[in-house]
Amino acid sequence: MADPLNDSAPLSIEVLDRFIARHIAGKRPPATTLHRYRKHLAALDHGVKLDHATIDALQDAWVFVEDRPRYFFHKVSAALQAKGRKTVLLTRWGVGGTEAGFYDHVLLYDSFAELKLLRECDRTTFFVQAWVGWNFLPAYIHLITNGTVYCNINDFSRLVVEAPAKAELFGLTESEAAMDFRCEQYIMNHVNKVTMPYIKSGLKVYTTDDCRLNNLITFPSYPSLRYMADNKRTLGEQVHLLFVGGIPPDALPDATFRDAKMHTILPDLLRGTQTVTFYINPAAANVSRRPLHELYPFFTKVAAEHTRFTFQNGYMPWDLARHSHQFSFGLMVYSLDGVQINGMHFSHILPSKLFTYMELGLPVIVVDGLQAVRDFVIDNGVGIVVSEDEIGKLPEIIEQNRQNYQTYVQNIRDYCITHHMGKMVDTMIDQDASWREAT
Repeated sequence: MADPLNDSAPLSIEVLDRFIARHIAGKRPPATTLHRYRKHLAALDHGVKLDHATIDALQDAWVFVEDRPRYFFHKVSAALQAKGRKTVLLTRWGVGGTEAGFYDHVLLYDSFAELKLLRECDRTTFFVQAWVGWNFLPAYIHLITNGTVYCNINDFSRLVVEAPAKAELFGLTESEAAMDFRCEQYIMNHVNKVTMPYIKSGLKVYTTDDCRLNNLITFPSYPSLRYMADNKRTLGEQVHLLFVGGIPPDALPDATFRDAKMHTILPDLLRGTQTVTFYINPAAANVSRRPLHELYPFFTKVAAEHTRFTFQNGYMPWDLARHSHQFSFGLMVYSLDGVQINGMHFSHILPSKLFTYMELGLPVIVVDGLQAVRDFVIDNGVGIVVSEDEIGKLPEIIEQNRQNYQTYVQNIRDYCITHHMGKMVDTMIDQDASWREAT
């Protein structure tokens, strides 16, 4: 039998079943890791198993299918609920009690084969999460079901990996990346709509591959008014800089993660008198169950030597507002030189971090290599743009912009009123109604 990873025949459920059995089940993650994570969150207390008895919960619902859930889908679900839609989370990893509250129901599956029960759904809209190495999941759901399937691609594989030959740098084999590329193209050509955090001009890499680029919607993790900080910020004499989000552990290769590891940036950030705080995404610790000093020895050492640097486990995005009153700016500064990722990824993405800072009411300091974010910050007047060479001069640059600070804060409020998640889901609801009417 031909290797399904190299088979040029159309994708099928059977092909993906073999791929999942060979490369995913019991390996990504190992069964012990999955069990430990579920136990830590008490996930079985906040969801029920997917089976013939519970499948009815998916009827007449928006069903969010994620392996390990992300805040983006939580916000979309909450916005849909506010408009009277029933929402369901279908997840393998599970969630804790707070996350379960974003949905009307939470269902857990143990094996991907259990997802074949979705054939029984006939009044369901599926919204499936994809990211590098996991494009098989939306393709699998689409092949199984007869309903409406949307997909959110968090990172386009061919913008990040560029070619299967470089896949090893991202923890994939070359054959896994080849399958990932095939599934990504399938998604773009077959699901009803694809949402993404990229601006469309970044997708030139796909124009020769017969992909339905008109099927794509720029739909990043827009602010949620429900979690907006309500304080009125002012810029005091002491400037406090905040970074929130995930940082790759020190052991991961610099070739692909040097920018995100921020080791070369931190010394420049600590020049002057400003304080710098890194709130690390707590999900990383939840998965590994290892202490931060083991995952991040570099930051642990710097924090021990510098009283103006704080490095700690952060807070879930919906809980950040009450822990952010003292901060002055949100940081999106990186050194992008020498990273083996397609530059179009960096220059065309609007990361969720940007909108997390806006929910907090924090003006942003962004490096100009993140071109889409740079343009967003300039066009909306919500922060400061610097070059990599200027990061060490932030104290002077902030002082030069001090008189603009209240304007940044007001512009953030104005943007969130007109571009919050509640308004963005109206587009999805309208698209869903149109599709149902047409079929």
